[in-house]
Amino acid sequence: MSGALLVTGLAACDTNDDAGDDHTNAGFAYVSGSTLTTVNGASSQGQASDAARLSVRLYPGAFIDGPNGQAFVNNDLFTSIQAPDENRSAEYVINPRAQYSDGKPVTCDDFYLAWFAQHKKEYFDSDNPLLEQVESVTCRHNEKKFRVNFARGYGSRYQNLFPAGSVMPSHIIASHAGVDDLTGALESADYQVVKKVGDLWKKSFLLNEDNLKNIVSTGPYSVKSITDKDPTTHTRSVTLQKNPHWWGDPALIDDIVVYPRSASLSDLAHHKSLRVVDNDQALPSEFRLSQGKGSAEPSEPARSTTESSEAGPSKTSPASETSSSAAPSSSPTPTSSASNAPGESMPSSEANKPATNDNEGFPAFSVPHDGGSSASASRLTVDSEKYGVMTMLSRRIDSLIPADHGVMASKRMRQAVSQCIDRAAVAEASSARSSMKVPAYGLRLTPATSSSFDAVSDVALKHGNHDTAAARKAAKGSTVRLSYDRTNDRYAAMANAIRESCQESGVTVDDVSADHADSTALTDRADFFLQAVDPATYFSTSTFVGGTIDERRQAEEGLWDSMQTIPLSAEPRAVVVHNAVSNLVPSTSNVGVGWNMDRWKKDQN
Repeated sequence: MSGALLVTGLAACDTNDDAGDDHTNAGFAYVSGSTLTTVNGASSQGQASDAARLSVRLYPGAFIDGPNGQAFVNNDLFTSIQAPDENRSAEYVINPRAQYSDGKPVTCDDFYLAWFAQHKKEYFDSDNPLLEQVESVTCRHNEKKFRVNFARGYGSRYQNLFPAGSVMPSHIIASHAGVDDLTGALESADYQVVKKVGDLWKKSFLLNEDNLKNIVSTGPYSVKSITDKDPTTHTRSVTLQKNPHWWGDPALIDDIVVYPRSASLSDLAHHKSLRVVDNDQALPSEFRLSQGKGSAEPSEPARSTTESSEAGPSKTSPASETSSSAAPSSSPTPTSSASNAPGESMPSSEANKPATNDNEGFPAFSVPHDGGSSASASRLTVDSEKYGVMTMLSRRIDSLIPADHGVMASKRMRQAVSQCIDRAAVAEASSARSSMKVPAYGLRLTPATSSSFDAVSDVALKHGNHDTAAARKAAKGSTVRLSYDRTNDRYAAMANAIRESCQESGVTVDDVSADHADSTALTDRADFFLQAVDPATYFSTSTFVGGTIDERRQAEEGLWDSMQTIPLSAEPRAVVVHNAVSNLVPSTSNVGVGWNMDRWKKDQN
């Protein structure tokens, strides 16, 4: 095994019970944190279902989101991205070779559509907040260049625009809409056209067999098949294959079968196909209860980011080439670098420590810096198959997103709900479900694992306290409705803790959750929606990308004033990797371990 263990695998499932220990014949199963609902990561459904875990190497972003908060220019997709100038405009030049898996070229129309979807989100149900900082996108139909024009005071967070899974193929939408020039049609602002395109954008990339022809990709992988009832797990599965029209370095694994978080790990492990898991449970209970077939042994974590040169994306450039002052190193493989805030860089003293490798066949782990000092690793054996298990804190924050109308339009009510919540109890409920200790949380831009957290923790203490008297006075016996994806047991436990703690303040919290719910519930069915928020891609009013502690504190105070979210607790994250898989680097961002999926390797012996 080379260097450190890198993370994100997807694997095909082998249903042959006699597969034995021949890992070259067994399939490659990747159990993602997604519910596998859509590949459109910019839609409300995509955000709530963690679609980016699947889409990250189907629709790579303008910048590659590295494991420690770095931002690397995606040179497979762009030949250049110029940072915003004095006119607040950023210039993008698309790689002339960039094309979809159906052979159609990537054009500026694709990026215009992504911006327009957020600009008219009431028709598209888009949830891509940072694009609200963009005033317009200048695009001439079918051209390979475009300009992003920021609103006054914005542009500093340009590296976080167009993240993985957020730019869908405009030519597919244009074909279904019956228009040649989709950008021109949308610029006309004709209501019927906008509504029709919005409906198509929401529905054309849902994961079902009828949409397979619509899901054409721009990354090293493409979707080969979609199965609604996989023979092993009886859940949906999506098989990825090497993109035949990919112009970059080819992926190292031919086929990866992606499963939703609800898939049975035991079934996949017993069929010798389980290779990678990225979820929110430290050690799957089904393994612990597998009647002696599974066992776990503790081991010490390895704090390192040293990796093989094969670990990173096929072609990336440091963000310094875009005139950014927060530039990672020029190495194509993410190691120690300056961070793209609010992520944090690993201290240089940690950068070159070699990963430890277990001599008994267990994989070696490279613990990401953004996993925090609480990150730990252990070993797991299931039916003689050996796995490494790593637990860590995510950079994402489990948060309540309020509706922008009705009772929650009032800042007073948002503050009252925040005050009635006992965050410690909510964090305890999350910890119990995940078997990982997660802290209560009262910040938005500074992850609990950040080296700057302690320096600005006074902001959390000032605003995030459980204050029943203040909440009772402000809320005056109000009732609020809380929605979340009911298939997520951890969210259900957190919601119950919220309900119980708010009862003390006379605030009634009605649970209006539904299976596979998303933030569109805020339109008319709910007052709050519970989901994980990534500081790098959220908060449309923030311009903070790094700076002094005072500047960070000011940015945090500003978000407490606007109350765009109510932070609750850090998101737990666990990664399970088979010993036959290498080149995995865990990431706790929206995209998870799949950020370098095309660099994963399956050992041949």
